Amino acid sequence: MKNGIIVGIVIVSLLGLIFVQYHFLRAGLLLERARMDQRVNVVLNEVYLKLVQPNPVREMTLRVLVKDKSPLASPEYLLPEQLKDSLNTLIRDGLGPDSSRLSYAFALTTERNDHLFLATEGYDTLADHSLIYQRGIGGLAGQACDCRPFFRFQVKNTVNYLLGRLAYLTIPSLVFILLLAACLVLLIVYLNRQRRLDLVKNDFINNLTHELKTPVFSIGMLSRMMKNAIEKGQKEKALEYGQLIEKENEVIKGHVERVLELASLDSPNYHMERRPVSFHDLIREAVSGIQAQLLTHQGLLSMRLEAASDLVNVDPVHMKNVLQNLLDNAIKYHKGTPEIELSTRNENGHFIFSISDNGIGIPGDQQDKIFEKFYRVTEGDLHNVKGFGLGLNYVRQIVRAHRGQIRLFSKLGEGSRFEIALIVDK
Repeated sequence: MKNGIIVGIVIVSLLGLIFVQYHFLRAGLLLERARMDQRVNVVLNEVYLKLVQPNPVREMTLRVLVKDKSPLASPEYLLPEQLKDSLNTLIRDGLGPDSSRLSYAFALTTERNDHLFLATEGYDTLADHSLIYQRGIGGLAGQACDCRPFFRFQVKNTVNYLLGRLAYLTIPSLVFILLLAACLVLLIVYLNRQRRLDLVKNDFINNLTHELKTPVFSIGMLSRMMKNAIEKGQKEKALEYGQLIEKENEVIKGHVERVLELASLDSPNYHMERRPVSFHDLIREAVSGIQAQLLTHQGLLSMRLEAASDLVNVDPVHMKNVLQNLLDNAIKYHKGTPEIELSTRNENGHFIFSISDNGIGIPGDQQDKIFEKFYRVTEGDLHNVKGFGLGLNYVRQIVRAHRGQIRLFSKLGEGSRFEIALIVDK
């Protein structure tokens, strides 16, 4: 609930910021448009004076306006181009640096814009009126064409020009808004991850409580029974109850040590006690440690230790625990009679160890998650198997601490194969 409120506040704040920035940008565009209008109107006044006061530009203009009545003869046919160049020079000088950023065209037309006396390339008679700046020209010009001529100046990239003028504001604002949006996405992802971790943590606590509750209850009951046996002088019964209490105590100790051992791996001060070890010997020790469990389930285990070089620089205690964890999973998650195969080989300077089983397999969409701390697959019959979701996370951390790699190959209903690659000690 609190996380939802935090995300909601951040989203509203981001939307509010976008709203404010939009209005600042709009105000900036209006201000720049007013400045552009003022600058263009100054230029139009200068052009107007050139067209109505005695000067070579006016003379060329008058001749162009009467060319329909009296066609231009050589070399007067060059007058329109000369007039365009003169007016264009006047406009560029008036606009200054903005002339290179503005895409513009101009023309001399009738009042209704239905006849062009002179027009530069790109002039559009159908353009939006809001993009047109114009001044009427009277006096001799009107007499020359028997009309009221207009000088029209057309800006073709108004929006791009205005945005370019505000680039020093728009670009940083856009960048910061995108950064805030990215942070919002990361926050949502982080909060979702925290929520999932909370669910997994609660599941772990429930599992651990359930696992500890049984031996604690048994120890309490056996303690009372042993006390009664001692009071009655039943020494053999008391010894038997004591052995059962010791056994249940080992169960509790095993659970606690597993949790503490995994927690210790997260410490930056934790160091592995590595030394060159025969990995085949470690495999045999691990197999002997699970023989009783294997016999209980009437399981079958075969070994193909084919690696020519099995000397690996590892921590023997932790690596043996890795092997026993994988073997324990192969037995627990069985389907029918457990069938397990161990094999080793050398490949590209690595020692490869793999363990295959005929178990229930792991769904493809969950194979990337099973190495996460506390994560447990709950599909099929997996939820019926006791555990804390720590074993495979421990396995991955130990393998990574040895600069090795672990890979999983599994298909639901067809078993799994874990493959560990370690650098061979030379």
